[in-house]
Amino acid sequence: MKRRTFLGAAGAACVAPRAQAADRHPNILFLLTDDQRADAVGYAGNRTVRTPALDTLAETGTVFENAFVTTSICVSSRASILTGRYMRTHGIRDFVTPVDAEWMRDTYPQRMREAGYYTGMIGKFGIGAIHQAQMEEAGRSFDYFKPFLEQGEYFPEGPGGPHVTDLLTGQALECIRLSRAAGRPFCLSISYKAPHGPWHEFDPEYAMLYRGERMPVPPTFTQEAFDGLPVSVRRSRAAKDSAMTAREFRWGARMDREHHHRIVRQYYRLITGVDESLARLRRELERLGIADNTIIVFTSDNGHFIHDYGLYGKWFIYEPSIRVPLVVYDPRTPVDLRGRRRGEIALNIDLAPTLLALAGIEVPDTMQGRSLTPLLRGADCGWRKDFFYEATYGQYAGDIPKTIGVRDLRWTYGRLISEPAKPELLFDRRRDPHQLHNLAGDPAHHETLERLRARCEEYRHALPDVNPDYDEYPELEVVDLHRGEQHHKPVDFHGVRSLGQTFRAETGRMHAAEFRVPTWGRLGAPCDLIVELHQHGRRLASQRFSGAEMYNQYRVRAVFDTPVAAGETLYLRVRAEPGPPSAHLAWWAYNRDTFPGGAAYVDDRPQTYDMELRVVFRRLSSTWGHPREYRTRIP
Repeated sequence: MKRRTFLGAAGAACVAPRAQAADRHPNILFLLTDDQRADAVGYAGNRTVRTPALDTLAETGTVFENAFVTTSICVSSRASILTGRYMRTHGIRDFVTPVDAEWMRDTYPQRMREAGYYTGMIGKFGIGAIHQAQMEEAGRSFDYFKPFLEQGEYFPEGPGGPHVTDLLTGQALECIRLSRAAGRPFCLSISYKAPHGPWHEFDPEYAMLYRGERMPVPPTFTQEAFDGLPVSVRRSRAAKDSAMTAREFRWGARMDREHHHRIVRQYYRLITGVDESLARLRRELERLGIADNTIIVFTSDNGHFIHDYGLYGKWFIYEPSIRVPLVVYDPRTPVDLRGRRRGEIALNIDLAPTLLALAGIEVPDTMQGRSLTPLLRGADCGWRKDFFYEATYGQYAGDIPKTIGVRDLRWTYGRLISEPAKPELLFDRRRDPHQLHNLAGDPAHHETLERLRARCEEYRHALPDVNPDYDEYPELEVVDLHRGEQHHKPVDFHGVRSLGQTFRAETGRMHAAEFRVPTWGRLGAPCDLIVELHQHGRRLASQRFSGAEMYNQYRVRAVFDTPVAAGETLYLRVRAEPGPPSAHLAWWAYNRDTFPGGAAYVDDRPQTYDMELRVVFRRLSSTWGHPREYRTRIP
């Protein structure tokens, strides 16, 4: 199927208007929680958690019962919410990549500000938020910008101080007052830290809430469910590494249900704190006389496992991880349409176009999501039947298995792209709602597997990938030098002319090399890096990287895409120019010789260890490439 044909087929018949006429622009209050499961609200049928304000919002708004994220990790999902784009097209795959003016140009806050809105953002921005200076560009899209550094803290003023949820509520009230003074409608995005871990840091005001109560226990909280997971998932961070909860709980030890009840109580206390924040905000809107012209949207950046399958975290293409709560309250909605529940698939990439459409602002073509406004108005029309999922974040090999896939109205298909064999998942949720039985290897379901595999490929080729994760592409051969070992040794660029690493050319075309450079917590390095590729004593290609871009987890990606002599030794040589002071810029290495096909080099002399390095080659038959620009909407 051609790309344009696919886009048209995916579009269906229900097309939202680009703008909505309104006599007066509505205010917009966008509430985003962190790691909140779709079932962790009272209106979803949870009789344990106390969320009276959210329940009231649902009774008078529209509940989307099938709301999902296209990437279940905070940073990438938040970037999708801002841009209305899939991760592969907005390009934010990690926590260190900052945004620039071009990236922010078509985000909903920038478009709203240009249209006259007073825009505010408080709390967890989360994109390139490792240093205050890296968020300055994003801040230009807001009139009121008070983001956390990194994840933020629950008690930023220290023990005994106010809880961050209360502080955010106070900032929100201040932003609303400032917008009133400016005589402009507001679009205020409140990004709560709650209920992200550490869960025990709830507001002490709620310490007695839920005390002694039994919490919901997921039906997959069993050894059998854990054993049925892919091996790489059972060995991942989600299964074995969570300092916030797993220090008291391990598979292989006894299954501690009391621990489960304890941490869910903590999690719910954080959620109830957010609910009270909403109640305070709505009281202030009423007091100011603007409640009848203020739209409220509530959702979360992703779901979360709480011992489902024995896991803690998110990332994977299972329902607890990818489902999120979503309520849209518009006081302009006719009374007979309030309190409705919609079953259509709503995505995080739909939020930006929805917010713009509700404000009467044209939705840019760069947004791949769709405005939900036709559904809010009660329309019954063609809508998407599936969506593409991708999650590729990981700090080191084996940390978090990378996944791409497709979820439709009945089936879930996944592919673990970071595994050499690329194992597949196939779940029939109609018969197996808890995704316990992987049917990918069942001949009886081969036709379904082929269909969803092909659908996944359609999405992959239709959605431009501006910052590719090379594990996804079978056209490329990826070589990691770690051999399962974690890097711990920083080799300083101070006092040396060059650092380097040798390795074998696996094919006749070297595409790229990637490596990490620590900066000892500093934002930026006082030098540039020149990355050179050599073979047979001849320099084949070079690339220069600005030190201003570098930070502790920054990954240098040098794309050469140049012919090489297959089977012969290549030498990646890296120079810092000018030479930096001590402890300002380094290249990670392993403590020993982990890679038998090469060696680390210092000043062009071989060492007894290897550098942290990933090299990528094109297979000889490859015509791989990816577009850099995108101007066609994908519903």
